[in-house]
Amino acid sequence: MRAVVDNLLENAVQHTGSEPIVEVSVTRDGEAVHLSVADDGPGIPPAEIDVVTGETDITQLTHGSGLGLWLVNWMIDSYGGSVSFARSAIGGSHVEITLEAAPADPSDAMRSGGRPSS
Repeated sequence: MRAVVDNLLENAVQHTGSEPIVEVSVTRDGEAVHLSVADDGPGIPPAEIDVVTGETDITQLTHGSGLGLWLVNWMIDSYGGSVSFARSAIGGSHVEITLEAAPADPSDAMRSGGRPSS
């Protein structure tokens, strides 16, 4: 998860102006946890989002500008989560990751066959 957060924050800072504004929030909504990163940059081009999400095949003419967002999407997908892209309220990109929340009580994880987190 550290690589996911690092990539999102790095993208937010690198693709904004000399004094970037980046907003980060984490919320729990029942059985899901949401991590949101929003910035005031130019936004992620729709063609890049389509490549990252698999809506468009990667070819010599259509490809992303880097591996960061693709890696984020791949890692979150491997955890059974989802990544969404939108325009942020502050003018740039808003990337939200949604993952299944860990049980609030570690003993719940043991009853359901999981491992408690440490």
